[in-house]
Amino acid sequence: MAVTQPRRVAALTLSTRVAEEKNWQIGKQVGYIIRFEECWTPNFTVISYLTEGMMIQELLRDPLLTRFRVIMLDEVHERSLQTD
Repeated sequence: MAVTQPRRVAALTLSTRVAEEKNWQIGKQVGYIIRFEECWTPNFTVISYLTEGMMIQELLRDPLLTRFRVIMLDEVHERSLQTD
């Protein structure tokens, strides 16, 4: 599952919070993908929090986003060029 966030700090904070609440390891079951930094495990991470810009990069690499089964666009009420 990919969950987009408009800001880097939100992606980092949410991934840490979910890891704590679910008693998961950051970078294992839950991870994040932000510019210049990734912390996730291929074929193991259940939830990845990523910035909108990184989601666009994923779309450019893989237009069908086959890496994710679910994509959740969070905070879309904070409209931006990237979410449009």
